[in-house]
Amino acid sequence: ADMRVAALKTSTLRLEQSSLTGEAMPVLKGTNPIFMDDCELQAKENMVFAGTTVVNGSCLCIVITTAMKTEIGKIQKQIHEASLEESDTPLKKKLDEFGSRLTTSIGIVCLVVWIINYKNFISWDIVDGWPSNIQFSFQ
Repeated sequence: ADMRVAALKTSTLRLEQSSLTGEAMPVLKGTNPIFMDDCELQAKENMVFAGTTVVNGSCLCIVITTAMKTEIGKIQKQIHEASLEESDTPLKKKLDEFGSRLTTSIGIVCLVVWIINYKNFISWDIVDGWPSNIQFSFQ
């Protein structure tokens, strides 16, 4: 759960929240209210977040959000949504381009081979200088 610090039981409260914010040092927490709605997580000095560890001190907290509504839950939700997006990777784009070129090349080679061997597939009679009785056969 994400919680708001209601009262400190010790003079200081420090939390290790590097898993959430990436900060290397423990963060000092207090009970002073934060009046900005859209501030960064580092600026929320009166909040204890899910997934963080108390380094020293103790306090009483009020639960604000739980489960997927916590800050760590929001990150998990974003990761899940990103995994559902069907964006092509550079490798997939190159393989698709190669497959397209290969298909075109094979089609052209087949057409050239058929043109070279058309006499084996088509037969006709010439009447008055024009072909007539045209027959197509795979034999």
